[in-house]
Amino acid sequence: MSWLDRLKGKGGPGETPEAGDPPRERPFPQRPQRPPEETDPPAEADLDALLSDIASGLSGSRAASPAAEPESPLHRRPRLDERPRQEPAPVPPQSPPREMASREFSSREFPTREAPPRLAPTREAHSRDIPARETPVVAPPAAREPEGPARAEATFDEATFDEVEFERLLVAENFGDEPPFDSPVPPTADAEPLPVEALPESEPEPEVPEDTRTPEAQMAAALAAATAGEYETALSIWEPLARTGNARAQNNIGACFIDGLGVDKDLDLARRWLELSAEGGDPVGRRNLATLYFKGEGVAQDYARAAALYLAAAEDGDGPAQDMLSWMLLEGEVIPADPVEARRWAMAAADQGIASSMTRLGMIAHNALGMERDAVEAARWWRKGAEAGDADGQAMLGAACHMGVGVPRDHIAAFAWLLRARAGKSALAERFFDAVRASLTPEEEAAAQRRAAIPLGELP
Repeated sequence: MSWLDRLKGKGGPGETPEAGDPPRERPFPQRPQRPPEETDPPAEADLDALLSDIASGLSGSRAASPAAEPESPLHRRPRLDERPRQEPAPVPPQSPPREMASREFSSREFPTREAPPRLAPTREAHSRDIPARETPVVAPPAAREPEGPARAEATFDEATFDEVEFERLLVAENFGDEPPFDSPVPPTADAEPLPVEALPESEPEPEVPEDTRTPEAQMAAALAAATAGEYETALSIWEPLARTGNARAQNNIGACFIDGLGVDKDLDLARRWLELSAEGGDPVGRRNLATLYFKGEGVAQDYARAAALYLAAAEDGDGPAQDMLSWMLLEGEVIPADPVEARRWAMAAADQGIASSMTRLGMIAHNALGMERDAVEAARWWRKGAEAGDADGQAMLGAACHMGVGVPRDHIAAFAWLLRARAGKSALAERFFDAVRASLTPEEEAAAQRRAAIPLGELP
């Protein structure tokens, strides 16, 4: 049985409550009803008199009958497109309710109407079957004692039934205690609280004691640490000095980034530190920056930029820069050749103990580059370069001793210098090595090997 059939009183056997049945819980909310006023019940209209009045057109009978009173807005059937009034008119006194069994409700179905839009989701009451229950008998207000706040009850009247209002009351009855759909779910009593862990306290960084030594003393200590291979210690000393504008410290940091000494190799950082050093006027920083441009490491290869930096460092007295500039001017591959300038810068570098420049001066004298040919001068410079540890100088001196050019002929001394040059990976030594070795006896070759094993500083 549907909820609408139960509203219309279409219950089967046992559905109509008796006067002696105990009151039962209502399955749905009822519209409140005002208690009837204590007035004399109106007399029932005589059906034959009403029919005769209607037939004769008389109005007196209608005026005398309670049914002929003007229809109240609360009693008339609402239109399909009409919403209930906010403040309905007072309900006139009604006759006492009759027994439900004595009245036969219409069996037609109520026309469905579209409910107005709602602000929050609701459940469809029409699609849910409510279990059939017996309609409880409502005791008169004077005969029962409410235990708490009394809620007004209402009886169903087909003429005043509003389906939309009924649905609103049904939703309020079923979901009145539930929180709104968009409200947060309250925590349950047995829910375990989330563990709260305190953040670990960071240990304070140890304070580095301030170095009270002079910059010169600090640079000397850093150089000693770098010479011993302790590059981290050296960098820790150079870094604060470089931040204060020490150009040599900036160069040393850049050099460590070039070769990856104490830090990861990073040519870009090396270039940045070397540029700071070069701008600060350090000749070593300019020379190292020129090397990056010459080789194209970390920057685009630029021989002109490299030559300019080498020249600036050479003019500041940097020996390796003077040697490199001399080589570039003598070869004439990346800049125009100039043997005279090449010899001048080689002399300046040789005066600072650059062994490769000594060997280059011997080549200039031997090949008569910018000067007349001088074999003795060439052999003298080759000896200086060989004794300073230049492998090419050792190879050229060995060749001169083998042929007796500029020096007396000595095959043992020639092979001994060629052995040193070959150990130093000089390409010039291979041109003469086999020819000189073939001219020696086993005893002479053994003597040459013993001489080659003597350190350079202990040679007679």
